[in-house]
Amino acid sequence: MTNLTCTDNFKTGQTRYLATLLQALITVFESSSFQTQS
Repeated sequence: MTNLTCTDNFKTGQTRYLATLLQALITVFESSSFQTQS
């Protein structure tokens, strides 16, 4: 059970990290798009 919990926590942390990274990339992409338009 402990190993399962550790794996779940790791997966959750990895998913959160990837989601944050994706959000940051989208923010940078949007800001660069705004600069190109204006």
